[in-house]
Amino acid sequence: MITISREYGSGGREIGKKIAGELNIAYYDSELIYMAAEKSGYTEKFVKDNEEQMSRLQYNLYSWYTPSITEKDVPGVEQLFQIEKKVINEIASKDSCVIVGRLANFILGDHENTFHIFISSDSDAKIKRIMERDGLSLEEARKKARKVDRERATHCRYFTHREWGRANCYDMTVKSSKYGIEMTGRMLADMIRNYVNRQ
Repeated sequence: MITISREYGSGGREIGKKIAGELNIAYYDSELIYMAAEKSGYTEKFVKDNEEQMSRLQYNLYSWYTPSITEKDVPGVEQLFQIEKKVINEIASKDSCVIVGRLANFILGDHENTFHIFISSDSDAKIKRIMERDGLSLEEARKKARKVDRERATHCRYFTHREWGRANCYDMTVKSSKYGIEMTGRMLADMIRNYVNRQ
């Protein structure tokens, strides 16, 4: 199981696809939305909307929670996280794959045969990528990068009580801007092959 966490604009999604292609294994990203919807009985729109809301949570927003709270009282974002957690664990029990985002490195932290990767990038490279990909101005791209990374950190802190992007939460951290998307993907795939061959 290979998990990819990434800074916004670092190319983590593309690197994950490259690794999956090099290793000839499945790749999961937005596919998890459809799987979660199917498993839960919720509509895909509900899952998408609540996944977006989940990333906007402020850490202290639900500080009033108590252990006695019932399942029906849990907000949609909490329910969705538990559904996605079940989906990720089911995927992990079946076959090798790459999973991007969704705190998969924390969810699968106790599983054997996992490799957790964090992709970062120099700020200038990230901003340029976001501008080109999303059609944004320089200032818009900067604001979006800060906003999304802040939301990912808040999401991680809320659901795991750990800090997003900390090196000790991953087996490998790499700066994609140093090597480029293609080379980063190939290097990581080679590293994982060597790791697997040593097991």
